[in-house]
Amino acid sequence: MSTWMTSSSRALLILSLGFLAAAPAVRADPPAVPFAQQMEELFKMVGRWTVDETYQNPSGVTGRGTAQFEQALDNTHLLLNYSSKTKEWKLEGHGVFTYDEDAGKLRYWWFANVGRPRSFSGSYNSAKQSLVFIEDSTQYPIQRHTFHAKNKDEMEFKLESSEDGKSWQLDLTTVYARKGSK
Repeated sequence: MSTWMTSSSRALLILSLGFLAAAPAVRADPPAVPFAQQMEELFKMVGRWTVDETYQNPSGVTGRGTAQFEQALDNTHLLLNYSSKTKEWKLEGHGVFTYDEDAGKLRYWWFANVGRPRSFSGSYNSAKQSLVFIEDSTQYPIQRHTFHAKNKDEMEFKLESSEDGKSWQLDLTTVYARKGSK
């Protein structure tokens, strides 16, 4: 058997190498611009905050506490650790925020020592300088959470509930005041 390739084998080898050379290199693509822009809006909340709550129930219960937002998981998520106290109860909660490119929506999950875990979808409203999240559940009442930036060091949070997903009742207002620098 000859060690030399036949001319048809050489042609096939040259043709195959040409296709391989023309194939694009495999590399990790950077995050899409919309993802980076959406995360930039979330990351404006990074830092330590004091919180003053006012519950919109007949007794007008008020509370005070702290919140800390931090970037996580290679800047693909925003984490929230929250704690507040009223005369009647203590609230502790954790939030996880990110942008879901497939759905084209901001996503937010809330876990607390009271109530059920909640999952939200939302968006950033640049005209109102607000992040608005509506609960994904079909179990009523559902909640709407709105984070409104008054300026870089002050933010207002509103928790509203709805029995039909159309009309909303204000349940809680929280004023966030930044503590120190990011």
